[in-house]
Amino acid sequence: MGLIAVNYGLGPNKHYNILKNISIPQNALIVDIYGGACAGTIWEMTQSYYKNLVVNRSVFSIWIGTPTNIANVKFLQRAHDDDFTPIYGTPGGFPTYYDIDKDGKFEYGTGYVNGIIYPKKFNEVDGILYPAKLLINNGYHYLYQQNGDINTIVQRIIHEATTL
Repeated sequence: MGLIAVNYGLGPNKHYNILKNISIPQNALIVDIYGGACAGTIWEMTQSYYKNLVVNRSVFSIWIGTPTNIANVKFLQRAHDDDFTPIYGTPGGFPTYYDIDKDGKFEYGTGYVNGIIYPKKFNEVDGILYPAKLLINNGYHYLYQQNGDINTIVQRIIHEATTL
């Protein structure tokens, strides 16, 4: 289809390690395919150290094989196997949007964070609010694809690669 594709591997932290590979051109499209929605990975993508590695590349995320559609989730809590994201309130940790009493649970409150109003009590520990909006507000595109239609995935990748 006129594009060069290279598989750089499978496994934990590949989405980050690929950005440190200096042989990948600065105008490349990096496609990360995930089997589960991880608040820590999405949060990491918004951090300056990650964005500084992205530079002029584009990162496109695809979620397959997971019932969690990040577009329909108000709060995505820490994944059960996330042993890499610092706890809320620590450097690099999850945000403390409305943890007024610092007990790890988001309280009632109204306010704006990144242009989004948060007027509810989430009562959740460690995670991110509105993960899809967080990605989009940070310049990322993504696809949630559950029916196994590889053609849909390929067409979206081609679209992302040709509209950089």
